[in-house]
Amino acid sequence: MNTTGTDASGAVLKILGFGAFALIVVVVAALGCWLLLPVYEKPVGQYIALLATPAYDAGHYTQAITDLSEASSLNPKDAMVLNNLAWLLATCPDAHARDGKKAVQYALQACEMTHYQEAADVDTLAAAYAEIGDYDNAIKWETKYLESLSLSPSDASDGQARLALYQSHQPYHADK
Repeated sequence: MNTTGTDASGAVLKILGFGAFALIVVVVAALGCWLLLPVYEKPVGQYIALLATPAYDAGHYTQAITDLSEASSLNPKDAMVLNNLAWLLATCPDAHARDGKKAVQYALQACEMTHYQEAADVDTLAAAYAEIGDYDNAIKWETKYLESLSLSPSDASDGQARLALYQSHQPYHADK
């Protein structure tokens, strides 16, 4: 008796069964990810924002900007991510990566979210204004930054140095 045909048919059906099962698993996983994305957007955004630091430290400024932009799009209400993006766009050592207009936009959003009470956001707004050549606003906001009671002596010293730059109509750019 020849059972080869029956064995082959059974094997094909088994393979098809596993294939259908695998397809169902993939569809359920994709659906689950789609449904859970709103729940996990914030942690994913924070993780992506963390990737910007090593990129920046390695001199990959465009990648750092991309990472922060993506993190901001995943969680547009994260003032810290907006502030970090604005700071990078305003003070980046690489002139090609700087974009003062966007820096002002993001810094203003961060300041509005924190009601201008977060010293780092105000400092970033000053740097962004200086980058576009609006030194009156840069001086105004750096002065407000220096009035913050939460500044360490080092932060106050750095702020004084930036204020002196803005008063002499120069933007602040981070060292490489």
